[in-house]
Amino acid sequence: MSPRLDLLGADCDAVFLHDEPLDLAEAEDFAEIEQALVELRPRLVILDPIVAYLGAKTDAYRANEVRAILAPLARLAERHGCAVLAVRHLNKSRGSRSIYAGQGSIDFTAAARSVLLAGCGADDDAERALVHIKSNLAAVGPTLAYAIDEQGFRWAGASPFGPATCSPRKPPATTSRRSTRRAPSCAACSAPAR
Repeated sequence: MSPRLDLLGADCDAVFLHDEPLDLAEAEDFAEIEQALVELRPRLVILDPIVAYLGAKTDAYRANEVRAILAPLARLAERHGCAVLAVRHLNKSRGSRSIYAGQGSIDFTAAARSVLLAGCGADDDAERALVHIKSNLAAVGPTLAYAIDEQGFRWAGASPFGPATCSPRKPPATTSRRSTRRAPSCAACSAPAR
């Protein structure tokens, strides 16, 4: 993770990475996250991917089980004044509505205040966009184009893509399924107090 953050010019001293397995359904693991929030006082917590923190007993496709994880997580974030960014991977087959594109229960989307879809053009992987597909607190924002290249990440202005024209990025061709997997990560990010 550090090489990517360095490339993007991030202040790595403001990032804490927890790369040990955590199960949000287990009281002990949940308490560990809360203790980290008390100590670090982050403004942003990233769970990437969220399904890696559900544990073996939680079915990501059952709404009641997903809500049993997400509701306490939302209360935790509210208590500690931070945002939680839960990264969710997309289904391989896409339906007509982007709001249903994520793996697992629709309740991941239903419980969120805001949902963003990062994808690329169907014909060109270099055309990338961030599409705001759900917002409970304000109007849905504009679709923004972005690029990732040798110089890092950069915004590229408005994008013509919308929820129906933005597709998940295709994974690179590999000979081994194992080589495309990466370990889940939980990052807590802080910014200087204002």
